[in-house]
Amino acid sequence: MLAGSVALVFAMFALLAFGVHAFSNLSDNSNAQPATITVSGTGKFSAAPDIAEFSFTVSNDAKTMTDAETAVTTQANALVSQLKKAGIADKDIQTTDFSAYPKYENQAIATPVIMCPGGACPSPVTNQVVVGYTVSTTYSVKVRDLTQVSAIASLITNANVNSVSGPNFTLDNPESVQNQARDLAIADAKTQASVLAKQLGVHLVRITDFQENDGGSVVPMYASAMKVGSVASAPTPDIESGQTTENVSVTITYQIK
Repeated sequence: MLAGSVALVFAMFALLAFGVHAFSNLSDNSNAQPATITVSGTGKFSAAPDIAEFSFTVSNDAKTMTDAETAVTTQANALVSQLKKAGIADKDIQTTDFSAYPKYENQAIATPVIMCPGGACPSPVTNQVVVGYTVSTTYSVKVRDLTQVSAIASLITNANVNSVSGPNFTLDNPESVQNQARDLAIADAKTQASVLAKQLGVHLVRITDFQENDGGSVVPMYASAMKVGSVASAPTPDIESGQTTENVSVTITYQIK
């Protein structure tokens, strides 16, 4: 009877040990990370830009703030009016900056005449005095008819503005080009994944991670030099818009089996 009880106890312990071992293996398998491969793909898509952007600044100095502001406003309003007559829509002309500030000058303060002991005279005492005011305003202009870019460039530069930059050629809807570049990058990554899986002798199960790196756009621009501040009309510059190129790279991780 005692021997049977001992045998039963040993059997129970053996069964318990087997259960613990099986549970341990099950836990280890459930915590195991699935096998994966990671591939990268690149895509590049080019399109002709459909917008040209200019930026110009009108600035004036005067003895009073009112005079400086009046001069700037008159000149800027006249140029904006000409741009609208040339076909630029109201929505495509924007004031991006307006500034007004005093101009200072160091002036000596009158002091009584004194003897200079040992020939070393003290430096004259000066004070900052307001001698005038500067007012400036900056505009951005979008040109949607690219055949008019050269004419608009000449119109701005011949208006005797203080500075002008552009044209900066870009796309009104860059997302469409980015999407097409992304499509090419994803297709490239999928091709790489299929080739790699075949070489490794595994099967692709599903995508577990996706990362995108927008490489940005490359916009070649060609423009002749523009003469700024000339009162006389200058020759119309030759301007070429080139192409806008979007570069996208993606990284895709696949679970494999």
